[in-house]
Amino acid sequence: MADKKPKVPHFVIYKSSGEFRWRFLARNGKILATGESFKTLKSCKHSIAVIQMWSGQAPVIEDLEEKVKAVNSVPHRKRWSGKKPEKRS
Repeated sequence: MADKKPKVPHFVIYKSSGEFRWRFLARNGKILATGESFKTLKSCKHSIAVIQMWSGQAPVIEDLEEKVKAVNSVPHRKRWSGKKPEKRS
């Protein structure tokens, strides 16, 4: 049986939990990007078409500092000390 997977980067549409999703795979088959879930196959294909149409013109924006600030500003986030919590009586 012949291998049906292309030897070029490509999109794969699949179903998960009853909804359509896509993955963009490299030539070696590794996942480079994934899409959100879509209720219809048509809307899933449309999101791929939009990416194909605009990806060559899309700028790269680095916002690394803002993401670090957002993660560090979560008030309930605690670092794990490695110790088991003490039992309360």
